Amino acid sequence: IALSSRLEKTWLIWVASPSFLSDPVMIDFGLTMEKQPGAISTGIITASTIEGARNLWIRGSQVQGQNLFAVNGTYPSAHVYEGRIVDFSHEDRVSSSLTKVSFRDVLNRADYLTFTGHGGNAYIAFDENTKFTTADIPPLDAVVIGTGSCQTVRPWKEDSIALRFIDQGAAAYSGFVFSPMEGFLLGEFDGL
Repeated sequence: IALSSRLEKTWLIWVASPSFLSDPVMIDFGLTMEKQPGAISTGIITASTIEGARNLWIRGSQVQGQNLFAVNGTYPSAHVYEGRIVDFSHEDRVSSSLTKVSFRDVLNRADYLTFTGHGGNAYIAFDENTKFTTADIPPLDAVVIGTGSCQTVRPWKEDSIALRFIDQGAAAYSGFVFSPMEGFLLGEFDGL
């Protein structure tokens, strides 16, 4: 990856087939970005097909921005002992229990959704025994999903949850290739 230092950049969109991405490529990209002067917001446009990538780009303009949800899986080290969904769409925020059924329902109603909890390439975890996998993702409207979960942005891996969210209709998916640092999370727990 080569970036010209002569250009003033504030954002960078990287269009790539999942097959061109990998752990070494992402590490190289991260190190290259770290050397750039100033902060550059980056994004990757990718999907299982070229048509899917085009549709991803189009869905960005379809996000309504009315319904916002924060979802937290159990996270004992952060003193979150029961998974929950917090609906910020109304004047008073409303909390409800986190189950696969309630999460699927929220995915179908959300414009923006953050999830904080454990995860992996093919799942996000609600608790020690409950994983929401790629097979659980329903068809989606243009929802923006942000996760604070380990290794959920690995579209080059088979059964990638990030790629599945995109292929099912999400307008954007953000997360981490490796492990997140809590200072970089949005929507985490009650304090942020």
